[in-house]
Amino acid sequence: GHIREVEVTLDELADMLGEALELPNIEPKGKNNISSKKDKYNSVRQTGPDSLRHFKRTYKRALKRQIASNQYNPQNPVIVPTKDDERFRSWKTVTEPETNAAIIYMMDVSGSMTDEQKEIVRIESFWIDTWLKKQYDGVQRRYIIHDAVAREVDEDTFYRTRESGGTRISSAYRGAVKIIERDFPPSDWNIYCFQFSDGD
Repeated sequence: GHIREVEVTLDELADMLGEALELPNIEPKGKNNISSKKDKYNSVRQTGPDSLRHFKRTYKRALKRQIASNQYNPQNPVIVPTKDDERFRSWKTVTEPETNAAIIYMMDVSGSMTDEQKEIVRIESFWIDTWLKKQYDGVQRRYIIHDAVAREVDEDTFYRTRESGGTRISSAYRGAVKIIERDFPPSDWNIYCFQFSDGD
């Protein structure tokens, strides 16, 4: 059989993921929300550059004008827009609240975690990051590894570390609480904690 290929951006994939999983829309959080001004192309006007011409609206106006003036011939449906028919996309500057999120990844790095399981963690983390970056203006990530003891590490160390020894998950949660208290007041941040383990 033939394999169909479709070009899709990561943002579009994140939207599809959110729809498929029925994930909720994100609400702005915190008393001191920062707002940013953004231009949105959400209106139409009569003048503008050719690059912003709204073909469908221009064509419809020309069609209506030709029908109203009895110039339209259904046997020879040629529509010729005039300057008065032209419509162009226009923008409005809107103020949107900026929202921030913190992701805390925790992973069991005891000897029982296999390379295959760590690859699954890496893939899941990628999709979590992709979806949350689509939802938030600023995403901060922190990484905690643990066996019997937990410690905060950078992203590279998070994926590459393997220890021997037992697993004590509570040490990772205590580490997450410290990070939240230090860096991410819950009144101002949406906080997501993910814990990965093989269950042993």
